[in-house]
Amino acid sequence: MSEKGSIRSIKPAFWLANAQEACERLAYFGIRAVLPLMMVSVGTGGLGLSMAEKGAIYGVWALIQCLVPMVSGGFSESFGYKKSLIVAFTINTLGYLLMANVLNVVTLLTGSEVLNTTWNFWVMMIAGCTIGLGTAIFKPPVQGIVAKSLNDKNSGLGFGIFYWVVNVGGFLAPMLASSLRGNEQHPTWHYVFYGAAFVTLFNLFITLLLFKDPVKEEDDADAKDAVENKTEKSLLDENKNSDSDALSAPEKANEAADALMTEKTDEAEKTAKKPKKSALGVFFETLGILWNDKLMLFFLLIVSGFWLMFMQLWDLLPNFLDEWVDRRSVGMFLQNIPLIRSADWYEPNGALKPEMIINIDSAAIILFVVPLSALFARYKMITALILGMVISVIGFVMSGLSMSGGLACLAIFIFAIGEIICSPKFSEYIGMTAPKDKKAIYMGFSNIPFAVGWAVGNFLSGPLYQMFSSKLAIGRQWLLAHNVTKVPASELDINNAQQFLMNELGMAQSKLPELIKTSGKSLEELQKLLSQHNLSLSSSCMDKMKEGLLKTAEDLDVCQIAEAKKLLSGQDLQHLMQVVESNKVTEVPVDYCNIDCVMSHVQTAAGSADSFAATEVLWEASNPWMVWIILGAIGVVSMVGMIGFYFKSGMAKHDDELQAQANAEDSDTESEEVEKVL
Repeated sequence: MSEKGSIRSIKPAFWLANAQEACERLAYFGIRAVLPLMMVSVGTGGLGLSMAEKGAIYGVWALIQCLVPMVSGGFSESFGYKKSLIVAFTINTLGYLLMANVLNVVTLLTGSEVLNTTWNFWVMMIAGCTIGLGTAIFKPPVQGIVAKSLNDKNSGLGFGIFYWVVNVGGFLAPMLASSLRGNEQHPTWHYVFYGAAFVTLFNLFITLLLFKDPVKEEDDADAKDAVENKTEKSLLDENKNSDSDALSAPEKANEAADALMTEKTDEAEKTAKKPKKSALGVFFETLGILWNDKLMLFFLLIVSGFWLMFMQLWDLLPNFLDEWVDRRSVGMFLQNIPLIRSADWYEPNGALKPEMIINIDSAAIILFVVPLSALFARYKMITALILGMVISVIGFVMSGLSMSGGLACLAIFIFAIGEIICSPKFSEYIGMTAPKDKKAIYMGFSNIPFAVGWAVGNFLSGPLYQMFSSKLAIGRQWLLAHNVTKVPASELDINNAQQFLMNELGMAQSKLPELIKTSGKSLEELQKLLSQHNLSLSSSCMDKMKEGLLKTAEDLDVCQIAEAKKLLSGQDLQHLMQVVESNKVTEVPVDYCNIDCVMSHVQTAAGSADSFAATEVLWEASNPWMVWIILGAIGVVSMVGMIGFYFKSGMAKHDDELQAQANAEDSDTESEEVEKVL
C-alpha cells in the first residue's frame, strides 16, 4: 500500500487522539520548561525553594507519573477510554491552576504573606503530584486509541506520526512558555500555568463533544467481519463440493453463520465465568514475572542508571545555565535573525533564556530522527546502543563544563544525536527478548527504568547541586574566605530581612501570624504583644487611643493598617528595616545576603568589571561543573554495564544470528537483481 493509501486507511479516532496528545504535550512541556527556574526563584512569584526541595518534588512526581499507568491502564479498559480522559484532563486542569496560585494558597492557609518555604514546598508537592497523576491516567487511553485505530499495514506510519506529534509539542511549548513567563525584572510565571490550564480545558471540551469510546464498536465490527468471512468461505465450499441445488447454498451458509455465532457465544460465556483480576492484582503479577526473570531485571537496573543521568538535562541543567553560563552571545546571534528578533526569548541583558537552549534537543530530534533511525537500523543493536550512549554521555558532561553559551548549545545538540541513536534500542531489546506470549507485559517494563532513574536522579541531583554548584552558597563562602563577613543591613531584601528578624532578633516565624491576627484582643494586649518583638503603635494611634477612639484591635484598621499589619506580614521592606534599625543593627552576617547582594560584593572584592566577570571568579575558585562529572560517571557505569550484559546474557549471539540473516537476505536480493539484468 502506498503512503497516501496508508494515511487514508487510518481511522478518524487516530487524528483526534493526536490532537489530544498535541494539546496535552503543549501544556505539560510548557510548564516543565520554566518550573525548575520558578521553584528556586525568590523574585515575584518565585517559591524560594532549595535545590534539594525541588528535587524531592520532581522525584515523587516521577514515581506517580511513571508507575500509576501500570494500574490505571486496567481501569481505562474496564470503565472506558472517554471516562479516563475526562478524569485525566480534570485532574490536570486543577493541578495547573494550583501551580499558578501556590503563593495565594499559602497566604490563605497561613494568614500571612511572609515567605514560607515550608508551606510553599508542600503546596507545590501537591500540585506536582496532581499533574503527575493526571498525566499517568491520560497516557494509557490515548495510546490505546492510537493502537486500535491502526492495523498491520499502517501501524509503522501511524506510530511515526504519533511520535512526531510528541516531539513537535515538546519543541513548541518551551517557546510559548518563554514568552509568557516574562523575565527576572518582570516575572509572570503564573501566565504559563494559566495557559496550560486553558489548553487542558480545551482538551476536555473536545473530548466531551467529539470523542467516542472505540472499544465496543470495534469488538462488534470484528465479530461481524468474522461472520461475513466465515459465510463467504462456506458459500465457496458448498459451490465446490456439493452437487445439490444452488439455492441451498445460502441456507447452508446461514447455518454456518449461526454455528459460528453460537460458538462465539459459548466462548464469551466461558470467558465471563472466569474471575477477572483487578488492576492491582495484574500489577503484582507483573512484578512477579519480572522478579523471576533476573536477566531482564538486571537489564532494567542498568538502563535506570542511564535515565538517571539523562533526565537531569531537563530538571537540573536549566538552573545551571541560569546561574553560570554566559548566554549573551547566543542571544545576540539570534536577535540578528529578522524572523525571531522580536520574540520574547531574551533577558533584559540580551541573554537567551535557559529553556530555549534546552529546546535544542527537541529541535534536533524533529530534524534528524528519521534519517538517523534509517541509518542505524542496518547496524547491530549493540553498535547503535553503545554508540548512542557514548555520544549522550559526552554531550551531557560537555553541557556543564564551560561558561560558554555557544558550547552549551553544541553540547545539547550532541546529546540529542545520541538520544536519537540509542533510545529506541532499549525498547527494541525488551521486545526481542520477551517471550512470545508476554510481549505486552514485557513492553510495559520499559516504564520501570524511566521511573526509577527519573525519581532517584532528582532525589540525588538536588543535594549534589547544593553541595557543588549553588552560586549563592559558593559566593557566600568566597566572601568569607576573603574576609567579607558582614554586609550593610540596608542591602537586605524582604525575604532575608524577615529571616534576620526571626533568627537573630528572636521573632519566631510561628509568632508572625499571631501578631497579624489581632481580632478579639484589646489594645493593651496588642501593645504588650508588639512590645515583646520591639514593635509599637504609632503616635497617632496612641493619641486616638487616649481620646477613646480606639477600643479594640479591630479599630486598628482605621489608623495603622500600613504601620502594623503590613509591617508584621512582611509586605513592606521599609517597615521591616525600621525594626532592624530600631535594634541598632547596621550590619548583618553575609549569610543573609541574597544572590544579587553576594555578586555585588564579589565584584567589588575581586575588582571584576561586571557580574559575569564576578561569576567567572567564582567558577575558577569552586569548580561547580563537578556535579556534571558525577552524574556523567553514572551514565558511564551504565554504559559499561550494558556492554558486559550484552555478552553475558547471550544477546551477542542472538544479534549475530540476526545480522547473518539480514546479510543473507541482502545477498539473495542482489542475486535476484543480477538475474533480472541478465
